Amino acid sequence: QTGSSAADSANGYVGALLTQLQCPVSADSTSCAANMLYTGWSSVTDAKGNAYWDFGDSYQLPGLLLNGTVFRDSDGDGQMDSINNP
Repeated sequence: QTGSSAADSANGYVGALLTQLQCPVSADSTSCAANMLYTGWSSVTDAKGNAYWDFGDSYQLPGLLLNGTVFRDSDGDGQMDSINNP
């Protein structure tokens, strides 16, 4: 999606480009888009306080972090990075 309608914006939904979704390296970053894209994601943790989301670098989408493994497909080949680079 490259934009959002007035109705979507009024409901708190905004459109974002892939580059804007990849850019943040933390959940609370506002340097990549006019709106904070991952609001509240930094507070989502397991019982030990470990974050569930890994933001990687500014060329990656957030990846799910479980038991020390980040589940993300950085190169878009359909395989998780943990399989490509064990």
